[in-house]
Amino acid sequence: MTKYEWNLEDIYPNMDLYEDDIQNLEQNTDELEALKGHLGESSDIVLKCYNLICKGAEIEEKLFTYASLKYHKDMSNQDSIRLTKRMENIAALRANRLSFITPEMGKIDDDILRKYLGENAGLQEFKKAIEDLIKAKKHILSLEVEEALTRYSEVFGVESSIYDIITNTEFDFPDIKDENGDSLKVRHGTYSKYLMSKDQNIRKQAFESMYSLYKRHENSITEMC
Repeated sequence: MTKYEWNLEDIYPNMDLYEDDIQNLEQNTDELEALKGHLGESSDIVLKCYNLICKGAEIEEKLFTYASLKYHKDMSNQDSIRLTKRMENIAALRANRLSFITPEMGKIDDDILRKYLGENAGLQEFKKAIEDLIKAKKHILSLEVEEALTRYSEVFGVESSIYDIITNTEFDFPDIKDENGDSLKVRHGTYSKYLMSKDQNIRKQAFESMYSLYKRHENSITEMC
């Protein structure tokens, strides 16, 4: 059976380039944070804010995608685990530092926001975002609440991380047999393929193999989820 793997070099040919983007994201966060207290001063500052958000989101998504794919290639690899946890920490800190943006934008008068849209052609790209902000103002949380929620974002995701690690690295599913009596390994990645088999016995074996371990650990999984 041919083994397929992601070619992560298509994203980052080497770790030096990955580290460069870590620094680029940090710089982007610094530039956004420097706008704190100034978002209501002009349409140019609002436009700069939105442009920086988009640029940072693109870098962050690229970094996260690389770390996530590397992690899911081998969830027992300690270097991959550290890389993923590092990105989670960076994202949580960035979210906390930028938690001022929505509350501060929400304090700008609706007429002023509409004036900004009319006078600054560059903001037309973000027209829907600004109109949605105006509609959602009554639901915007205070800066203090936003900061508190982002500060605990990592804590809220602990159970999910533990679940992923246990079920993907520590669950050793029983082998099944094909129509010739040869052993087949059961993994999360192969399970769906077995379920699509024309052989009913293979489908049955795959289901029983997969859920035998989930059944055995149902109490622990329930506590995590």
